[in-house]
Amino acid sequence: MKILALQRDEVCNLFTSLTEKTSLHRYHPEKWSVKEVIGHSIDAERVFSYRAMCFARGEKTPLPSMDENSYVANAAF
Repeated sequence: MKILALQRDEVCNLFTSLTEKTSLHRYHPEKWSVKEVIGHSIDAERVFSYRAMCFARGEKTPLPSMDENSYVANAAF
């Protein structure tokens, strides 16, 4: 728990230190911005948490796929 708390604080400090300009940086015009990478990480965590719950509960229906590129394109991060 100590490590998780430390990582939480480190991540919060890192994200809050980003300026709007820095968060919009792309190392190539066709690549995701820093803000989009962070948003994608949050989306993926939500999707994987839902999937883990489904597995734990014995869900029988197929789980939907995740198209990360359309998720990011349709998000207003």
